[in-house]
Amino acid sequence: ILQISPKYFEARIRLGCIEQSKGKYADALHQFKESGSNSDITCMIGNLYLRHQKWQAAQKEFEKIIETTKEDSYAFCGLANVYYGCAIKAPAKENNKLPKLYKQAFSQYVHAITIDPSNIYAAIGIGAILAEKSYLSQARELFSRALTVAKGKLSIDITINLGHIDFAMQQYSKAVLSYETALKKTTNKNDIELMLFLANAYFHLDQFNECRKVLAKAIHLSPATMALWYNFSLCNLEAACKVLVLKQKYQFFKVTNSATAAQSAYESLHFAMSLFSYLARLQQLDPKFYFSVTQAAKHAKTCKNLIKDAKKKYTDVKKKETKAKKRLELERNKLKLKKEQIEKKVKKQLDTDAKKKRELELKAKEDNERFQEQLKGILETEKTEKKGRRTNKNEVKKEEKDNEDEDQDFQSENVKPEKR
Repeated sequence: ILQISPKYFEARIRLGCIEQSKGKYADALHQFKESGSNSDITCMIGNLYLRHQKWQAAQKEFEKIIETTKEDSYAFCGLANVYYGCAIKAPAKENNKLPKLYKQAFSQYVHAITIDPSNIYAAIGIGAILAEKSYLSQARELFSRALTVAKGKLSIDITINLGHIDFAMQQYSKAVLSYETALKKTTNKNDIELMLFLANAYFHLDQFNECRKVLAKAIHLSPATMALWYNFSLCNLEAACKVLVLKQKYQFFKVTNSATAAQSAYESLHFAMSLFSYLARLQQLDPKFYFSVTQAAKHAKTCKNLIKDAKKKYTDVKKKETKAKKRLELERNKLKLKKEQIEKKVKKQLDTDAKKKRELELKAKEDNERFQEQLKGILETEKTEKKGRRTNKNEVKKEEKDNEDEDQDFQSENVKPEKR
């Protein structure tokens, strides 16, 4: 398109954005500068300088826009970002400049949001400064409101900031939820920095197993990042101290009763000592993922001092578990023997009851048979008697009939015939 229309600045701007996304900032800057000189392009150049932490160059670009128009909310927001960036990246020797830088940044953010109340970037900037000044509740409320309208990557950044505020307020469970939500939303599932935030929140909750899982995943993705190994070692150290109660802070915890857990803690302590000893000899190479070499040496010494006590406690736990197992086995054998005795007794009782039942059934059967025989005899006797009575009755009837016949014959002989 540029070959056909070299002055088509929108195509050149898009080329600049492509180069920027590739990390080719010099090429991106060249494309932006060749695109023209309107406020949008100047703002892009300012943001590019801002990303490179070239504060003065970025400031000049945003001030150019402000000189032209006093109503560009994003130019004021960009200038505020310059002051804020200078403040958070200032070396320790320039700490006396911080109040002024924060004040200037806050003023510019307020000016930007006054011009355009929908400028969410200015709202986020105000929230960040409030958090830096320890106005955590106000900052959290502002970020929560911004989150309701934010979309895409911006919503992820706000969620992470909410996690930071919750962490600073020692509400570590809420911080875990915020970081986990950000990890689910982000397209970059391998965000090492975000994983470190999450692991740190788990660490402060004393959820060392969850902390180690997150760190192990991060180490798998970036094994050359020594800060991850440092944090992993620190997690192992604290986990061992908690399980075996090796530090004063865990005095209200009970030493584990599991020999397996005690052995794992003891081995973790050895592993942590080895890693700290190795890290203490390294030079700090990565400014983004920083860890203290001096602290690594101190932790290695702490591990060494704790190992003797850890071994003793592990041995005690193992002995207790062995005794407990023997006692449990003895109790189990006693219960087994008692159970067998009860089963024998029950079986004997059942056999006795069954025998009695059979005897009763046999006696009942015999009584029934005897009763049936007696009943049969009685019935036969009654039948015979009844038959005898019937025979006598028939004879009487026959005799009565014969007498009646004789009477009739006698009467017929004595009757005279009538005369006509």
